[in-house]
Amino acid sequence: MATIPRERIALIVFIACIAIILAGIGAYLYAGHSWNYAATRIDDAAGEMDGYKVVLYEGIAIPESPQVDSRGMLRDHPVSLDAAKRDYANKGATVFTLNTHDMDSYEHPRYFEKNGYRVAVLYIPTDATPARIDELCDDVASHSVQASIAITPSATWNAGDNGFDAIIELESDAALAAGYGDSDSYMVKMPAAGSVGAILISPSELLSARTR
Repeated sequence: MATIPRERIALIVFIACIAIILAGIGAYLYAGHSWNYAATRIDDAAGEMDGYKVVLYEGIAIPESPQVDSRGMLRDHPVSLDAAKRDYANKGATVFTLNTHDMDSYEHPRYFEKNGYRVAVLYIPTDATPARIDELCDDVASHSVQASIAITPSATWNAGDNGFDAIIELESDAALAAGYGDSDSYMVKMPAAGSVGAILISPSELLSARTR
């Protein structure tokens, strides 16, 4: 049996070490990301949200299931936007609210600032041209915002190249869960009427979503 040259053995060992290192980095990043999400949920449940920013909005989607039981009673009691705002404010978070019943008011980017944190919100219709989207993105970029949120019927345009931190889809597929899809933007499904959506931004700028 021919002896394997030492150079080839060294190369194999080197490649194996690189693969192990990369796998370790990937596992670390995945675990760290999961822990950060868990930390946000813990802080929310514990009522300790100093340093968090929360964007609240009323759900306007058509419910996917009946909202009343066989006796005609509501299954879930509607959540008030004001109540959700008070709750998060009492937890120490900086709270922003959106008016999802007036999308026209966001056709031009609107900017909100509290405690030195600036958020941009804009509405992008499905028939918006690439040139129009680029124009809106340039407007947002020129205002030095810390977070940008786009509201759209359906993010069929390439959201990842436009730098939005979060995209709220009004006509999302029922199976869509909040999170990062094929783009770099955090995708959020519009909650049903009677509930309140919340986008949480942690002190480390990690985004997550809740439906109350």
